[in-house]
Amino acid sequence: MASIGEALLIALDHHQSGRVADAETLYRRILEVEPGQADALHLLGVLRGQEGDGDAARGLIRRAITLDPGHRDYPVNLANTLLAFGHGAEAADSFAHALALDPANGEVAAKLAALRTRQGGNEARALIARVLAAAASAETLYDLGLAALERDWLDEAKALFGRVVRMAPDSVVAQANLALLLHRTGQVAQAERHYRLALMLRPAFAEMLRGLGLIAFGRRGADRTAGRQAAAWLGRAARIVPLDRDTAIHYAVLLLDQDRAPEVPALLVPLVRANPQDILARYNLALAMAEAGLPGALDHLRRLLALAPDLGEAMNALGAGLGSLGYAGEGLRWRLRACAAQPGRIDWWRNLLMALLYVPGLDAAERFELHRHLDRFGPPPAPAVHRNRPDPGRRLRVGYLTSDLRAFQPVSRNMLPLYEAHDRDRVAIHTYADVAKPDATTARFRALSDGWCAIEGMDDAAVAERIREDGIDVLVLLAGRFDRNRPLVCRHRPAPVQVSFLDAATSGLSAVDGIVTDRIMTPRHGTELFTERPLRLPSYYLAAIPADAPLVGPLPMLDDGLVRFGCFNNPTKISDGTLRLWAALLRRLPKARLLLKYMERYRNPLALGRIRDGLVAGGVDPAQVETRLEAMWDRVDTVPDHLAVYQRVDVALDPFPFSGSTTTFEALSMGVPVVALLQDTIVSRWSGSMLHAVGLGECVARSEAEYLDIAAGLAGDPARLAALRAGLRARLAASPLCDGRLRARQLERVYRALWRRWCRQQAGT
Repeated sequence: MASIGEALLIALDHHQSGRVADAETLYRRILEVEPGQADALHLLGVLRGQEGDGDAARGLIRRAITLDPGHRDYPVNLANTLLAFGHGAEAADSFAHALALDPANGEVAAKLAALRTRQGGNEARALIARVLAAAASAETLYDLGLAALERDWLDEAKALFGRVVRMAPDSVVAQANLALLLHRTGQVAQAERHYRLALMLRPAFAEMLRGLGLIAFGRRGADRTAGRQAAAWLGRAARIVPLDRDTAIHYAVLLLDQDRAPEVPALLVPLVRANPQDILARYNLALAMAEAGLPGALDHLRRLLALAPDLGEAMNALGAGLGSLGYAGEGLRWRLRACAAQPGRIDWWRNLLMALLYVPGLDAAERFELHRHLDRFGPPPAPAVHRNRPDPGRRLRVGYLTSDLRAFQPVSRNMLPLYEAHDRDRVAIHTYADVAKPDATTARFRALSDGWCAIEGMDDAAVAERIREDGIDVLVLLAGRFDRNRPLVCRHRPAPVQVSFLDAATSGLSAVDGIVTDRIMTPRHGTELFTERPLRLPSYYLAAIPADAPLVGPLPMLDDGLVRFGCFNNPTKISDGTLRLWAALLRRLPKARLLLKYMERYRNPLALGRIRDGLVAGGVDPAQVETRLEAMWDRVDTVPDHLAVYQRVDVALDPFPFSGSTTTFEALSMGVPVVALLQDTIVSRWSGSMLHAVGLGECVARSEAEYLDIAAGLAGDPARLAALRAGLRARLAASPLCDGRLRARQLERVYRALWRRWCRQQAGT
């Protein structure tokens, strides 16, 4: 007959081998023989717990502890049983009892720490420190890490998850939680490593994809490839969890940054439907719809303002959207409200100054005061100290400050002939370039520069200090209000002489000494106001006729007798007044056609609808409007393809109050005369200046009636038009508009005169 000890071993073997009924029968027989057999009570209690009988399990194990209170295993298994049946507080007490019996037991300490942490016990953090110095299973440490995370004890949670991934590197959940914690606490490089490790274990782990995407998203300002990387990660995450708000909104922002607006609505519409009050989702959806030209964009912004009437971002976006569709006055009013709501947004104010150019009928004093506001941003810079040697005849150091030195940028076209023609014996060229995506044109400018400084990522004060350190004598701010340009660098007065060039109105900055213009753009007794002194050249515009420009071709109207007017300007420039005047012209010449082209903008039904409706309101037959607007072209890939479209145009019509410049030059280069209307601002007189410079002053009107007469007169004189077409490119090539050397000498004389004046001031004479 087996002894009690032998019977226990046989019962335990049954138990561990899954023969539960046999084990329980033998445990009970042992207890019949020896009711106080503590091991049998304990093991039977464990078995009953495994079988779901919590009450019996607790009673049996407690009887075993009473009989043998010093046994280390009994309170541990009692605690595990209590925990399994939801008695957390009692389980914690039992784990504490077990730990008192075995202070070095890290597993017990970890389980107790997890319970105390969740219960909010004061000793919990000390227990976690004790666990970190002991040994415990990865599973128990992971649970304790979760408990620490629930209490927002980030340092402890990181340490625990770190232990787990060292013990069990294939634990995807531990890798994931550690990655998220590291990211949350700013340890981005370490977080990225663990995100990637988690993805190796589970490639479709959306939260890890999102984490990598957000890291790349945060780097996109300094790393040009980071935006593409972020879009790739977030795009994968969005496909797995399409309704995850954080993923969808960040991905939408990237799509907008990358000119992929048409992809955004599919991403954000479900979010907005699920939560119509989601301001951020609706805002980005509205931006995307506006950019893609989808109906309802402005409605979304208006609903957004109903939800958040003081939201400056929505006001600014609504203003931008209205302006881009040609509703310039209403767009300006919303921009003004946005700037009043958030007066510190310099980017909004600069965009507002850009929007001003499109608004007709503004009082000159009102326009000027809006520009002057730019001089009040931020604290006044420290007084400038210039160490430039005041020698009026020495070689000048001229600095050009710009973001626009890239292919197809108007500023690049205007500036390249100057860079090539500057007298290097008299002038050293330094370029301060904030160019987001440098290309071959950027490289060409860099090669032509005596000094080059990439200022992307530098703040205005740092850029100014660099200019000062370089000893620049004359700083030229190029196209200050446009694109990414940096007009507020000039507020720090980094150079003794500062000049605005290629801008469309005053900079508004008291630190800018002069604005380069010409006699047509700023007549002596004009009404436009400037903070700078107008520096009038004989003519202003400069560019080169593309070497690969196609043949001019014959006059189109000679084929069928129909005159074709054309305008290839941004439709935003086509104001309501312009539409009324064109409608009058088309009524006057009912067989004429109107051809419009500008990249892909005429795919936008909102922009096209405004133009069509404006012409119809002006009395043009709707059927004729459709005919006149039927020839729409998509974006072309090459300059020759673009210019070749002018072979279908007889006469170009200039819009107002924001006239053409690049488009006017292109029309002239293709033998197409341009009809322009002079008004009272620089921006309305660019085309007029160019036409005078090329000897076509007769195409420049000073009233709307004269504009109509000039356009109709050209349309009615095919012989004159044909002669103009045949000789206009050669006339343009021989004009000051294509003479880089002449313009360079003119500007150098202006720079030198301003420099000499500063030298005299330094000498006190």
